[in-house]
Amino acid sequence: MSTLCANLLPESTQIACFWKIFAVINLFFAVICCCEPVKQKRRSLFVKNLPLLFQYCLYIMLCRGGTAMLWYEIAFLVVYACLTVALITMKALNMGNRKRGVVKTITAVSFAVAGLLGCIKTGGGNFVIACIGLFFAAIGDVLLIFMDDRRWFVGGVLSFSMASLVLSVFSVVQYGFVWWSVIVFAVFAVANVLCQKFNVYSFGKNVVYLNIYTVLVAVCGSLGLTLIFQGTAQLPTFLFGMGCFMYYVSDIFLGLYLFKFRNRIVDAINSLLYFPGMVLIAFSMIV
Repeated sequence: MSTLCANLLPESTQIACFWKIFAVINLFFAVICCCEPVKQKRRSLFVKNLPLLFQYCLYIMLCRGGTAMLWYEIAFLVVYACLTVALITMKALNMGNRKRGVVKTITAVSFAVAGLLGCIKTGGGNFVIACIGLFFAAIGDVLLIFMDDRRWFVGGVLSFSMASLVLSVFSVVQYGFVWWSVIVFAVFAVANVLCQKFNVYSFGKNVVYLNIYTVLVAVCGSLGLTLIFQGTAQLPTFLFGMGCFMYYVSDIFLGLYLFKFRNRIVDAINSLLYFPGMVLIAFSMIV
């Protein structure tokens, strides 16, 4: 199967960049599919979401940009994709948070372990920082399962704040700093301030630490977006940048779900962006 993937995927840098762009378009197609109204029985709903499994695997395989995938990498992605699609389906069906928590925990542990294995494969170094960031994100996922209790919710926010900070530090240390990421961050920050000023959403009594978290995840997303353009010819840079930016965008949907719409489709889109983003960060250490 690895040989088949190597034959199917292009090897030149120019064609590889084309496939990466196609992969991004493919991802947004998957998001559009997920946004369709959900009023079906469970079995038909899961069948409807099966194309997302293909979209998900194809997206990450194309992001390899012409390198052969090993059989266990493909197996991991298929299992991880199934877990993600199962979680999206459970959210769309409005199943209980505790029931979804089992699948969410397994998925979070999976990307953290993938990051650890990638760190070991690359010999550690700066990649230890990224691995720590993934583990903070996984801990945050587990804590937010119990977000009905404010103490667990605050713990989850703090854990994700640490994840954003650590991943941002790794981005600068490993891939360098691009000056125009400051402009991107400024746009994100101003948008957040305006949305709160004009009551698009409100953090309520959690305004202080949620705004601190918003700043940290915006920094991570800004660095990620610049790396997407900076790393078109360097696969690890591209994967890490795309993963960080998807993490940031997923957080926007999570915020809209928690503080504005309470729409299960918005919640499902959060998972569709977040979990692929985390595994892209992990795979940036493997390729």
